Amino acid sequence: MNWINKNTFFSLLLSLSSVLLTFIVLEFSLRIFDIGYGNAPLESSPTLHHSHPVNYKFQSHNPAEEYGGHMIYYDEEGLSSAKPSKSKNHVNDSCRIAFLGDSFTEAGQVDYEKSFVGQLDSQTNCIVKNFGVSSYSPIMYLLQWSIIESSFNPTHVFVQLFSNDMDDDKSYYAMATKDESGRVIAIPGPGGDWLRKQLRKSYLNSFVRKMQLKLTWIYQNYEVDRKKIVSGTVEEDPNITDLSRSFIKKLNDKVVLSGSNFILFVVPSKYRSVTKNYDDGVEFSDKWKKFSEENGVEFVDLVKEFKRESLSGAKLFFDKDIHFNEFGHDVVADVISNQYSRLFK
Repeated sequence: MNWINKNTFFSLLLSLSSVLLTFIVLEFSLRIFDIGYGNAPLESSPTLHHSHPVNYKFQSHNPAEEYGGHMIYYDEEGLSSAKPSKSKNHVNDSCRIAFLGDSFTEAGQVDYEKSFVGQLDSQTNCIVKNFGVSSYSPIMYLLQWSIIESSFNPTHVFVQLFSNDMDDDKSYYAMATKDESGRVIAIPGPGGDWLRKQLRKSYLNSFVRKMQLKLTWIYQNYEVDRKKIVSGTVEEDPNITDLSRSFIKKLNDKVVLSGSNFILFVVPSKYRSVTKNYDDGVEFSDKWKKFSEENGVEFVDLVKEFKRESLSGAKLFFDKDIHFNEFGHDVVADVISNQYSRLFK
């Protein structure tokens, strides 16, 4: 009986050792070839709910395989940036441009150099920083501002909005920490992500996670792909809420008070771009354009150029993903650079 138990023990030990050795070989192989996949990694933040990991890089992938294979870099501030070895030869530090926004501004779907922020960065001698973070909205930009002003003190602040911002602001406001006057001072994140941070260091775990997301996407979209739904997405088109309006007005006032220029722009409707239906009243961007006119806010209108390009047959968004494709980023960069030619040449 003891002999059998010993054999069983050694067999189990050999099996576990073989599995461990296999994991080690796979981990080192992935590291040697620098294959560290990632998909919008975020960490809990006590003030800004969530943020990017700092000094982190990964190879982008998308479960639908519409994009991917390029490297994403987060710098020492956790900001989306170009490859660390790339830097400008001539920099005018008296001109500092900050871009605030959500995943459209973060733009992990394309190379940094091909994103609209990356393109504009290459067209100016000003210092450009991309503060975009996935799922941010006006309430987050207002909280970000105190950090950005003290650490960067920009001369120009471009703020990007999207149609789901109204709901996001409502959700964040409900969980926010407020002072006695009701002013939002923090939006604590969920915390408890120590294990996730450690697992993120493993290339093998990233590879397994990639395959999991891919299989999950196939399962969830199997029926959707067979139906004729535009991009598999129902696009929101809400009116501007009093809550979001107040956040943008406060942010504009703070930025202007600091001596900086505040500029607003809004992601155009993907639904209208795909269906070519531009006769269904005003869209979300138009509502903020009216707001800007009424409140003396500088505004970049992307709708006109997106409409012209889409009616000519151009695709500005990925088919299944909601974000701009490379050409969409080209158009955004062109519109902003043309309107602000004094900054971007």
